[in-house]
Amino acid sequence: MYKYLIISIVLIFYTSCSLQNVSNDEEIPILNFSDKIDVEYLLNFFELDEIVPIETTDSYLVSDVKKVIRNNDKIILLSSDNRSVFVIDIHTGKILNHLYQLGGGPGEWNYIMDITFDDVSEQILILNDYEKLLAYSLLGDFLWEENLEALYNYMTYDKGKAFFYGPLDGYSSYPYLFKIYSLKDKTWEDVGDDRKVEFPIRSKGLQMVRSKQIWFTALLDFRLYVLDNNEIKSQYQLNVDTSNLTENLIKKSISNPVEFFNEVMVHELVYNVNSVRETANYLFFYTNQSELFIVNKEKKETSMIDFSKEGFLNIEAYDYYPHEGDDNSVMFIIPAERWVKQTNVIQKSLNGLGKQMELLDIQDDDNPILLFLKEK
Repeated sequence: MYKYLIISIVLIFYTSCSLQNVSNDEEIPILNFSDKIDVEYLLNFFELDEIVPIETTDSYLVSDVKKVIRNNDKIILLSSDNRSVFVIDIHTGKILNHLYQLGGGPGEWNYIMDITFDDVSEQILILNDYEKLLAYSLLGDFLWEENLEALYNYMTYDKGKAFFYGPLDGYSSYPYLFKIYSLKDKTWEDVGDDRKVEFPIRSKGLQMVRSKQIWFTALLDFRLYVLDNNEIKSQYQLNVDTSNLTENLIKKSISNPVEFFNEVMVHELVYNVNSVRETANYLFFYTNQSELFIVNKEKKETSMIDFSKEGFLNIEAYDYYPHEGDDNSVMFIIPAERWVKQTNVIQKSLNGLGKQMELLDIQDDDNPILLFLKEK
């Protein structure tokens, strides 16, 4: 668990510093990994905001969670093997609507790449596997669709525009190319550089998430970026020991994936950072090794969260999942089975909210529970 806490200052840059539309600011803050992990960040600086036990019925079984968007009193969730979109009441967990339109016709999909939410028009935007952008109302009405020119990994929304990132192309990806679609003007704009990276390995986390800003990361790159006024800006550089992540090893990700993963596991190599989430005073992010890190923005100090010291809601690093929405909070997804087994521990952490938890009446085969922790 402490494998990232002794990290030498060896910076290997796999990306150009002069990409089109990328800020070339020489004063990029360096985030050094601290060996001070005894600070109980969650326990001292965060408190429980919402418990959302997703309603469980025979018709609505949430098998996984791929995207969570928090907007006012609703949760919009992409789940069930990327084929279903749920609209959920945040206070009760009740499923208000379920979008499941399989097929090849207008407003349909076989697979959903990503979703986002236009909070101005209150439209759910769906990126399907037919290279189309679909729009639905919160009531489930199909409104319109737009053809795209590529199949993208990720999508988000901000200030009247939809942002598309990471077009898929076999084993290649374009780590700095964004397509931006104005929902009002129906016009397109390109931002970034279309240089390909031949690297087929992907991580569980998300490469683009909107919180206070649109944060994104790129493969084989250890910077944290933001999209600001349609410009890519490098906000932080991580000090990561990549001395064993050689070009020859990177090529093995294509020619011999098994050997690549063996090297990654044996030497505990980091090849990707992801799932950046911003609150007022902190940043959170994952690496491909699945530890969760927190950044104190004022001190520019990075620490791995040691959940054995936290004792808060009995959550683990892998429970973290970055949701979309500027609500000054972070989200953890707890399986119902673990919640039920650890009721006593969780009740102690909830303090005065223990009674509320008892009223939830959660069974071990129910859908997952979403926990939102906000800054105090």
